[in-house]
Amino acid sequence: QYGRNTIWQDRTISLFTSTSYPLNRYNRLDYGLNYLFIERKVLRSNFDVEGSHRTALLPHLSFVHDTSVWYSYLEPANGDRWRVDALWSPMMLPPNQRGLQFLTLSFDWRKYLNHRKDYTFAFRASGASSLGADPQHFYLGGMSNWFNPWFDNENESIQVSNIEEIYFSSFIDPLRGVGYYNQDGTRYLLGNAEFRFPFIRYLLMGWPLPAYFYNVRGAAFLDIGTAWDKSKDQVMGKLDWSYGYGFGIRLDLGIFPIEWDVAWSPDPSSDLKPRYYFSINAGF
Repeated sequence: QYGRNTIWQDRTISLFTSTSYPLNRYNRLDYGLNYLFIERKVLRSNFDVEGSHRTALLPHLSFVHDTSVWYSYLEPANGDRWRVDALWSPMMLPPNQRGLQFLTLSFDWRKYLNHRKDYTFAFRASGASSLGADPQHFYLGGMSNWFNPWFDNENESIQVSNIEEIYFSSFIDPLRGVGYYNQDGTRYLLGNAEFRFPFIRYLLMGWPLPAYFYNVRGAAFLDIGTAWDKSKDQVMGKLDWSYGYGFGIRLDLGIFPIEWDVAWSPDPSSDLKPRYYFSINAGF
């Protein structure tokens, strides 16, 4: 909907192929191709709103290095992982026929330092830059698979008015202490640090409900990130950074992992009130 006065229907056609080529035990190449067609029809509107469509052919190429060791299903505990990616959308159609043209370059680096098997220091740095006539947008803030989300944009809701906001943009997380859309841009940088430790090894309850908890993990964390557009490329020192800190617990339910986090942000708008995040997630 555009507010509550317009109702539309999206039809999506997508064809996707992807493959991996191992170079050795720890390195590989991922590459593939995605064709995407989106058509939007306006079913009802009190405004002069027309339907639209977008067509894109998206080849991608990635180099992946992975030596991480997992001691549980919840999170890696030792080693490192990093990747660099290139996503390209060549102009298949003229702009007046709603084609898209952009090139996005991104990286993701993660390092895990383990102590006595149960304790891990985890670090992550990631970023991307999208170039071209129709660059991708990155929305920083919040958590993926978040059950109780809030939004830091003007409408305090998910942005769906443009096709590009749904199908060709990306939510970047975790950035705890703030909500979705806290930062918006065609470039971004995100840093995360966590100290992971055993919180509950064994807990058997008899009342009021019989319950057994095993290997519940805890974490203390710090997140920091920023997003900006091309116009600010030369003023890195003046970028607006958002960050949050806090702690949480991680629980493997057998069919999926659960995370519960509480975070604070020094942003004046937050009044240093705790923010709570309940999500289905495995650690980065």
